Amino acid sequence: MKKTILTAVAVFLCAGFAFADGDSTGTTTTVTGNGVEFEPIPQDLGGLDHSYYYTWGIDWQLPQNEVITSATLSFLNINNSGELDDFLYVNLLDSAPWGVTAGYDGAASGNAFEGNGWLLTTYTDADESTPENFSYPFDAAQLSLLSGAIANDGNFGFGFDPDCHYTNDGVKLALTTRVVPEPLAAELFLCGGGILSFVIGRKKKRSA
Repeated sequence: MKKTILTAVAVFLCAGFAFADGDSTGTTTTVTGNGVEFEPIPQDLGGLDHSYYYTWGIDWQLPQNEVITSATLSFLNINNSGELDDFLYVNLLDSAPWGVTAGYDGAASGNAFEGNGWLLTTYTDADESTPENFSYPFDAAQLSLLSGAIANDGNFGFGFDPDCHYTNDGVKLALTTRVVPEPLAAELFLCGGGILSFVIGRKKKRSA
């Protein structure tokens, strides 16, 4: 799956579909009073056109003796601008190329990232006439998977597969963190890594 995504990404970028000449892709990181915020470049992930799927890769190390207490992925002024199937699949990936990439799927229905990472949520637009702000808070299990992916090698990301064209004015991931005593931090680190290893092991067994 990852090789397929990277090949499609190369074709996409050469075609220059969503990123104009001179545009760059990446991630901005902002330290806040109680955590950190990440925003993709471009902020709208290149348009979320229904003919493509997108990855957003982030490289970041959790500071020593800190744990992640919450995570929220938010979309500013998101709106379904088409009449096709109104689904936006949002997936957590344990690894992804840094920055924003995209691959062509010809407006295929379904989740292009099925079997690669974990589905966080499927967004649908309740009111297609008016843009809205959508925020998705991670549940406890998803937060553990995220913590484990970061602890593994400092790289994680998201996969977005729109089955309709979703305009938006920006995407943001906000993490809150707190400092914990060193023994507790070590226990939570191992817990997150253990959950990630368990899930990856199950995926390997299914693929075998």
